[in-house]
Amino acid sequence: MSGQLVFDPLYDLVLIAALCAMLGLLSVLAFGLKLRGSLLRLLLIMTIGLVLANPIWVEQEKDPLSDVAVLIHDTSESMGLDGRSQIAKALAEDIKARIAADPDLDLVEETAPPSRDGTALFGAIKKGIAKAPPGRLAGVIVLSDGLAHDVPSALASSGESLAPVHGVIIGDPTHGDRTLRIINAPRYGLVGKMAQFIIHIEDEGQDPANNAIVSLRVDGGTPIRARVRVGRDITVSLPIEKRGDNVVQIEVEAAKEELTLINNRTAVNVNGIRDRLRVLLVTGEPYAGVRAWRNLLKSDPAVDLVHFTILRPPLKIDPTPVNEMALIAFPTRELFVEKLTGFDLIIFDRYTRRGVLPMLYLQNVARYVEKGGALLVVAGPEFAGPFSLARTPLSAVLASSALSTTRPSETGAPKLRRRALA
Repeated sequence: MSGQLVFDPLYDLVLIAALCAMLGLLSVLAFGLKLRGSLLRLLLIMTIGLVLANPIWVEQEKDPLSDVAVLIHDTSESMGLDGRSQIAKALAEDIKARIAADPDLDLVEETAPPSRDGTALFGAIKKGIAKAPPGRLAGVIVLSDGLAHDVPSALASSGESLAPVHGVIIGDPTHGDRTLRIINAPRYGLVGKMAQFIIHIEDEGQDPANNAIVSLRVDGGTPIRARVRVGRDITVSLPIEKRGDNVVQIEVEAAKEELTLINNRTAVNVNGIRDRLRVLLVTGEPYAGVRAWRNLLKSDPAVDLVHFTILRPPLKIDPTPVNEMALIAFPTRELFVEKLTGFDLIIFDRYTRRGVLPMLYLQNVARYVEKGGALLVVAGPEFAGPFSLARTPLSAVLASSALSTTRPSETGAPKLRRRALA
């Protein structure tokens, strides 16, 4: 308990001071003129000023508030290595017991959970500090292996330091680890060209090696090995050999001291594309839309178009001499056997079975689609007819079929009957 004298003026202090100054001036004049009662008047003015100031004696009773300590638990994946989580649990129990024995200290706990972006240690510290009342924060204790991936952003947004931070680093300092990181990887790569990847290898907790062997492979195939420098951004190359998804696996050899080999390898997906699009367009019969197809495909300089229009089936007899014909025979074997895999897209435009392409060639097209090739069938009502491509080996790779499993029939016209009302 403590007491002190405070003033609670009845009026504004400026007004009380002005009044006392004016009355004091009159008392000085009275002294100068040697009037009777001048001393009494001065005492009366002082009494009036003291009453207007309203002095009060205040006694305060204060109860001390306890300080608050913040305990941060690091539960990231790296804490599961080398028995670190068990050590951290034992240390946390000891710290909580010591804090509980101090009546002037309370405890606030916060957890840094596992994250795909690494250990958000400073984010957990900021949340723990926010739970402590202002002015009562005693300090922050962090139980961690020392790896934090949010230091710059957390320091920039946490403001001024309010209390000391004590870090209890868990783990054997003699144990090291090697980490492989991809700095830059392309999303697309040209088929037949080299795709470049920028990687970085870091040795932590041990004497860094000068070089390390990196293995690159596509879809689990034969690896390509290269010796690269450790601790620098290195560019490595790998050929893209097929269209579509290419799963590129990059792995670095193990170091002398390794806590885990999980961060020694990584994988990225590169979509293989061609520099030029080779298109085979087969038109079953001449019609007005053929020119629209040619104008569309020829408008793109990156498209190499091979177009054949079947003017007449091979069984149709034409008495025109061969030396007078300006047309060429349809090179079916060359296109559908020898050079089929060289096309990126095959288009059948109003094509029906007319004896031009044998079933064996259509089977080749079906296998071409199963291996990643593209097929486009443009058809009209003939697609549901008896000579449709849906009745060929291509039916296994077509997205839909217009063929009906039942045959409609008509047994007779409906008849109206009269029925009497009951």
